[in-house]
Amino acid sequence: MKMDTSKRRESEEDITEQKQTEEKILKKTMELSAINEIINSILKDEEPEKIEEQILNVVLNLTKSKYGFYGLLNDRGNFDTKIITHLGAEQCKLQKEKAWSILIDMSITGIWGWVLKNAQPLLTNDPSSHPESIGVPEWHPPINSFLGVPLISKEKAIGMIGVANKSEGYSKEDIETLTSIANGITIALERQKTDRLLKESEERFRNLFNNVREGIFISTREGRLLVVNKAMVEMLGYNSEDEMYQLDLAGNVYFKPEDREHLIDEYRKKGYVKDFEVPLKRKDGEIIYVSINATAVKDLEGRTIQFEGLLIDVTKRKKAEEELRKHLDEVEKLNKFMIGRELRMTELKKKIKELEKQLEKQQKSSG
Repeated sequence: MKMDTSKRRESEEDITEQKQTEEKILKKTMELSAINEIINSILKDEEPEKIEEQILNVVLNLTKSKYGFYGLLNDRGNFDTKIITHLGAEQCKLQKEKAWSILIDMSITGIWGWVLKNAQPLLTNDPSSHPESIGVPEWHPPINSFLGVPLISKEKAIGMIGVANKSEGYSKEDIETLTSIANGITIALERQKTDRLLKESEERFRNLFNNVREGIFISTREGRLLVVNKAMVEMLGYNSEDEMYQLDLAGNVYFKPEDREHLIDEYRKKGYVKDFEVPLKRKDGEIIYVSINATAVKDLEGRTIQFEGLLIDVTKRKKAEEELRKHLDEVEKLNKFMIGRELRMTELKKKIKELEKQLEKQQKSSG
């Protein structure tokens, strides 16, 4: 009989342990699922209010807390509450507008402030006796237990999650749960910040790429365009980038196909070209002159795979130089003509003097 009782007790203990294990696994699964949903919401750039409400609902459910808040430090180093549980009209005598004015740009004080100052979690099931406690405002309901966990980035607190009034008090397990959520939020916020900076950088580059007056290009070693900007499309008289991607540079763009071979030779010798001036053909057949500044891009084995550079339209300058050259040629011709004329006049005067002398001699001899 004692054996049966002992076995039954062992069986019950095994069942209890198994249930506890299953509950832990279920809670961990729910925790990971919730963190994943929060991260996805942040990375999808959903409405901030929706994300903040989602965060608060998750932490309240997983920690079985009655109250909670979530917020971030602002540029002044003060705390901006992003969302807080509704305390209820019967408990909170403060008007909503006034409540939010108090909860924004808060000085870092009290037990929740300790979390931010020290960048460490704080658990207390007797908040009023904690050394950092400054009590609660008269409009605030009593706090019987508190757990705060910081959001850590580069070893500094950037915000926090706080929960309060769990009926049975908080435990180490609650710290682990809230810390996992806080870490997930931090990772998502940093990724979101990086993505936004990247998008801003890409937008700035795109604006620069499309708005500069110089033509920008990337071409293959074989002579196909991979990338061109709006200025280059307009410079060569085409309708779109796609139209230019169909061109063979040597045959369709260079006025003299051998000029591209000369360009390749320069790349081969120096790895770049500077102020390399060549005539190019526009789509309508008009000839323009450009100055090319470009660099050869090589693979890991040192083989040239493409060229990147700028085209500057120097046609006006070239035409001005040609006009100046013609003018100088005309001046030189005129100058030569005038010099020749002067020489002829000098020679003529000399001959006239000689004739005058001869005439004078003849007159004297005849007289």
